Amino acid sequence: MRGQDIQKIKINDLKLWSENPRDPLTSEASDFEIISNAITENKNKWNLQKLMGELGEFYDYSELPIVVEVNGQNIVYDGNRRVALIKYLQNEKKYIEKGAKLKHKNKQEFIDLKKIPCNICSLDIALDSIERKHTNGGTWNELEREYFKYIHRKEVKSLFISLEEATGIISNNPKLNQRFVKEEVLTRSNLESIGIGVDKDNNLFSIYDTDFTKTLFNEINEAINNKDITTRHNRGKIKEVLSSRNSDIGSKLKNYDRNLPNKSFDEIYNYKRNTTDTDTSNIDNKAQKSVRGSNRTPVTTDEDILFGKKLILKESPVNDIYRAIEKIYNTNKNSKEILPIIAMSLRLILEVGARIYYDEHDPNQNKKDQLLKGFLDIAKKEMKIDSTDKNYLALTSEWLDTKINLEAILAKYAHGSISYDKGTILKHSIIVGEIIAFYFKKD
Repeated sequence: MRGQDIQKIKINDLKLWSENPRDPLTSEASDFEIISNAITENKNKWNLQKLMGELGEFYDYSELPIVVEVNGQNIVYDGNRRVALIKYLQNEKKYIEKGAKLKHKNKQEFIDLKKIPCNICSLDIALDSIERKHTNGGTWNELEREYFKYIHRKEVKSLFISLEEATGIISNNPKLNQRFVKEEVLTRSNLESIGIGVDKDNNLFSIYDTDFTKTLFNEINEAINNKDITTRHNRGKIKEVLSSRNSDIGSKLKNYDRNLPNKSFDEIYNYKRNTTDTDTSNIDNKAQKSVRGSNRTPVTTDEDILFGKKLILKESPVNDIYRAIEKIYNTNKNSKEILPIIAMSLRLILEVGARIYYDEHDPNQNKKDQLLKGFLDIAKKEMKIDSTDKNYLALTSEWLDTKINLEAILAKYAHGSISYDKGTILKHSIIVGEIIAFYFKKD
């Protein structure tokens, strides 16, 4: 039944919407986890510090939070940022102890608030209001709009989402996260004109090898970032622009043909490698099926190897955790039920490594609760220096070049806010493995 009613609700009785398209987390996430994540992990999406300054000294009652009662809880479907700031201010010490701190002054009125008026309404009205305000109003980016339609409006998963989930290229390159890119550049017809196929479920395939496919999408990204394709210039002319930018690439571009040998994007972005090994007894069935019509030697992959290889580490708590993770995975690698455990363990092993690192180099840092970001920043700098003498795998090189936000990905695994896809987990485990090996490899 549709309906609305303005009621005053206690702050403590309001629950933040964990499935907010801005930063979706698991439905079990507590308000403390959501707010801490918004401050430490996804600050650019929430912009709580900026909002803190904009709110001034008094709470503005003119814009009401939209609240839906779900299973006896008052879920804030809109107005999450304002409610999050009130909850932060009223429990500030607790957040600061966990490394989540916001600057502010003259916010006593917010601290003293016990109740605030809210628009209590049915779910359909809440979703209609959110869509009108955020989807049509321009406060969400294109990917957030697509996820809203897919998750909450139950629409078919779009090509834009499929491309993001296969490659991560959109979230890692903000210039691609635009409406005109979705509607005029990364379209089915455009992709097929450059050899990228899209099936009825919006799964992606390439007639090229892994390296050229990745080069192709890097070129698309560069073309948009360099404004070779804009809303006013070369709209939709992806093949022509790629050819003019790089004649070598242009000479290799072909229309997609499902009858040609091709690879799924799962295969390409899971870093599977071709081999001349004729022993096909352990070849992944999915890999064989994706090379359609091929007479080549089947594709053998290292997609089932956690961390990309066997790590030989010196004795330490890091090695103990590594061996435990590896044993759990190798014993149950065909079970989907262990994927959340493996995904979350990637963050755990790095956090333990961070504490050991700081014990040796800067013990004062270990007084902090949040060590991972600082440790990864240090690792990135030191491994970049080392990269002149060592060739890292392509994934790690992308992370070193800041094309992969490993910290944010691991946070989402920890909070359950992205799918536990085996291929994606193993892909990120390769980067984690090289970081761990860099600091804890046995001499």
